[in-house]
Amino acid sequence: WNYAEVEDIVRLARRLGAEHAVFGRYAGLPLPAIEPTEEQLRWAVKAVERLRAAGEKIRFGNCIPYCFMPNSSAGCLAGIAYCAIDPWGNMRPCTHDDLLCGNLLEQTVEELWLGDEMESWRSFLPAACVGCPALNDCHGGCRATARQVCGVDPLMKAPLEVLPSQERVTLTFYEGLRPQGFYSVLQEDFGPVLVCGDWIAPLFPEAQSVVEACKRALTLRQIEQKFGPTSLDLIGFLYQQGFIEIV
Repeated sequence: WNYAEVEDIVRLARRLGAEHAVFGRYAGLPLPAIEPTEEQLRWAVKAVERLRAAGEKIRFGNCIPYCFMPNSSAGCLAGIAYCAIDPWGNMRPCTHDDLLCGNLLEQTVEELWLGDEMESWRSFLPAACVGCPALNDCHGGCRATARQVCGVDPLMKAPLEVLPSQERVTLTFYEGLRPQGFYSVLQEDFGPVLVCGDWIAPLFPEAQSVVEACKRALTLRQIEQKFGPTSLDLIGFLYQQGFIEIV
């Protein structure tokens, strides 16, 4: 197992010039001989969070249920904000799942996106998650693993009564540096969304001006003067998620 080598992997990624080190949990049918124990997985998650709090460019790949332990992974938006399409035009809701929703050579994107298979995927949610206060962020864990195993994410525990408090991470940058964005902003019916590779995040309309400022070569000081101190909190979040660099 490499669960105890998180810090070494991050150092290697930094030395090789990688933009981020991304750690994903195993998703699939049980493999008892090689799967880490829950204790080992918790150890690795804590290591990732510790390095992230120290300013390392590190994040989770696939999601980890918040009821398993507090963590900064993003709830899965597969089949909700994006999907997977192979070279032959086959559409699946998730790269980790073999659910075939149709073929783009035979039907339109809209027809497949609104089809029965995708709707079934989106509605696949454990009943216990419905009343959990973390649902909007956690989204019920990994649907792909849940479908293959027992109908729920195997890491799922009892629903939370309250949201866990998130430790505040402090980042320090010289005020003359400039944020450089590696994203695009798409306008959806429900509002703007920020897209960077296969990562997507909804964007509050009032934050859109700050996001646009990151592509206008303004310094951190100029952005703070123009939009206020909270704009730097947003920039820090985008930096941690890999949407921008500070140069």
